[in-house]
Amino acid sequence: ESINFSIGVVENAQYYQDFDSMVVKAQEACMSAQHHGQEILLYQKQAAPLIEIDRYREEVENLMRPNSLRYLFRPIFDVDKCKTIGYFEYIKAYDSPFASFAEMSKYAAKVGKSKDFFAMISRYVIPKFASEKQEDDLRLFMLVSLQDIDHMYEILSQIPQSKLIHLVLVFNEQEINENASNLELLNDSLKKLRSGHYELAMLMKDKNLLLDPSVYYNFDYFVAGSMMIGEIKKNNRVRLSIHSLIESLLKYHRPIIATDLEGWQAIELIIKSGVSIVSSETISSSNDMLLPLDRKKIEKLMMMDNTRRRGG
Repeated sequence: ESINFSIGVVENAQYYQDFDSMVVKAQEACMSAQHHGQEILLYQKQAAPLIEIDRYREEVENLMRPNSLRYLFRPIFDVDKCKTIGYFEYIKAYDSPFASFAEMSKYAAKVGKSKDFFAMISRYVIPKFASEKQEDDLRLFMLVSLQDIDHMYEILSQIPQSKLIHLVLVFNEQEINENASNLELLNDSLKKLRSGHYELAMLMKDKNLLLDPSVYYNFDYFVAGSMMIGEIKKNNRVRLSIHSLIESLLKYHRPIIATDLEGWQAIELIIKSGVSIVSSETISSSNDMLLPLDRKKIEKLMMMDNTRRRGG
């Protein structure tokens, strides 16, 4: 079976030290290449805009077609309690230039489809989790976008299973920092979600907290993501960043979850640092189903925690 692909290329020199703009232009070049049947398109900074709003709309509509998305779940394990506390939910798109949920949501908002996109995901993921979870106290950590905050409560309240599960809405700290200009309105919206018995988590992107302290008190969990800890086993400076982040978050008295840890060495270092809740492809791969952790993996995690407790 043949595979068609397109690549968008951006010269580093054209966006020196502006990584976010470089990624956006590479995505646009990729979409333009797909539209024109090209394999590779080199973006030129002075060129006319590569794609119009209709091009974004077509890609988003493709995402919303049946069987265009794959929904994955990965367990979250608490070594202190020796149990799985929940599952992260992830989305991957087939044949799409969008590499992450954040990108999908961003472009859905650009074409006025963010409400429809969020509703489609929620109506699939929440009932699936409700039907497959093996314990009542398991939590679904569902990635959400700030773009959806105005209609989030409305849509979730229309899904009967949302009242039958423990739902944790995972926001992105960087997205909030870049888009939430009205602090009072933001805090009111977050409080409304919590009043609906939804829990909130924040995916951290920087060792330095980016937001007003009042915002962090709205969250029930903090998640240290791959940007923070992906290279922890290679870089002592990153290890110091993790300790700095943990110290910054301690005053909020919320659980910290370390995710996307690469390899057992990184997992052990995180557990030694005092973070007891972990999730990683190394521990258990993401899957279409809610799979339990392998017993041998649990034993290995508990040995690491025992070593920490003994001061090893």
